[in-house]
Amino acid sequence: MALIIGGKEIPCAAKVVDWREHGMSDMPDSKNRPSKGTRLRNVAKTPIDLFVVHWTGGEGSAKGMFNVLNTRELGIEFYLDDDGTIYQFCDPVVVDTFDAGSVNPRSIGIEIKNYGFRSGSQVVPSAGKNRQTYEGVIRGRKVKMAKFYDKQHIALKALIDAICAAIPTIPKVIPAGADGKLLQATMTPAQLKAYKGIIGHFHISTKKTDPGIDVFDYLIKQGIVLQKT
Repeated sequence: MALIIGGKEIPCAAKVVDWREHGMSDMPDSKNRPSKGTRLRNVAKTPIDLFVVHWTGGEGSAKGMFNVLNTRELGIEFYLDDDGTIYQFCDPVVVDTFDAGSVNPRSIGIEIKNYGFRSGSQVVPSAGKNRQTYEGVIRGRKVKMAKFYDKQHIALKALIDAICAAIPTIPKVIPAGADGKLLQATMTPAQLKAYKGIIGHFHISTKKTDPGIDVFDYLIKQGIVLQKT
């Protein structure tokens, strides 16, 4: 079980399936031209120092998500399935995918399968009915969200550990607010520019709530430390 990072195989404690096996590739073509939703990365100019964690917002397959992103001219480096299988779509040292706005050039994006939340008359997908839910606070507002499965949490930690071993410019830290607890708000532009570590989509955009709170609670319990922004 190995990731491809900088052209090298990097051991990972979780099951990994890469683009050479599953056929969903965001790697450049034979003429080194990037695919839709990506660009060639220049780590010498802009070192990688962030993970941005997302939920998919649905319960679809890796292929379905990949195709949707491709249609929208977006991309992602990694996808985590319900059983903890990690799908890798490109070498993150070679390719920068479009998933995190202004921090794309210095970040690695991770999509985790989960419908996230539903509001009003929105129906929970049948494939997500086994997920437990919890109430969390994001930007001062209570939100009922779906939990990730244990195997997804474990795989995410394994993925972070493996990538950080290969790319030491990414610190294994999670943003904290002034109270020293998990930052459950969107960062200011200055905070975001200065921060290095593991963040969620909601830390970047006021329009987002993913990946919720429980994934950070799990990582903190596994020893990843909080660092004030």
